[in-house]
Amino acid sequence: MFRAQGYARTTIAAIAEALGMSTAYIYKFFPSKNAVIEAAVEHNIEQLRSLVLMAARERGRAIDRIGNVVLAILADHRQRFENEANLHELILLANAEKWGCIRRWKSELREIFASLVEDGMRAGDFAAGDPAAAADFVMDSVMVFLHPLFQNERSADEAVRRAHDHIRFIARALR
Repeated sequence: MFRAQGYARTTIAAIAEALGMSTAYIYKFFPSKNAVIEAAVEHNIEQLRSLVLMAARERGRAIDRIGNVVLAILADHRQRFENEANLHELILLANAEKWGCIRRWKSELREIFASLVEDGMRAGDFAAGDPAAAADFVMDSVMVFLHPLFQNERSADEAVRRAHDHIRFIARALR
């Protein structure tokens, strides 16, 4: 419903009706409309998490897997921006208001990057150092591709080209 109607126009009563349930039954599981909405955002994060973990686990050098993660997130956000405007707006709201599910996802993503950086350090592709600090650098460097707010800043092709440029820059910085 959020996809079709947007956050503001979706009511708990409408959700209950669409599911063939009573409003009271919905409130048995969710204390508020915001809790329902956060669950919807969390569901989308779960889908993105699956894509990111698949990209992070691919074979190849650590820098290539970092690039795959960035490109997977970029493609997911771009698809939502172009095809699911209401859901995109909801995720922007969740980011702007720093919802718990967003904070947890960013923390988990930082851990994924730290693990990839550590793999690169062990393989000798990156200089030895603090993987967590390097992951912070990576996150900061690619935030323009990771944050859904920036999807309207450039065309999809330009965003992918720029992401590849950033990954090459990160590879040089980590050596």
